Amino acid sequence: MPVVTVTTNAFLQLAKSELKAFGFPELPLVLIPHPYGQVPRERAMAVAEKAAQEVLDQLERAAPRRAALA
Repeated sequence: MPVVTVTTNAFLQLAKSELKAFGFPELPLVLIPHPYGQVPRERAMAVAEKAAQEVLDQLERAAPRRAALA
């Protein structure tokens, strides 16, 4: 099953370390700016829309690889 991890740029190194530690160093990451929790609603929506599109793009790229493995 295709997976995409979403994290803020402040946690990029931690996310990479965790992916590697769990044996998935090549899983795709989508970064959002940090901090994210206390931004104006309009900014949060723009960031979320961009991240959602990046997640979809990553999942679409994974689909042909998954089909080849089937």
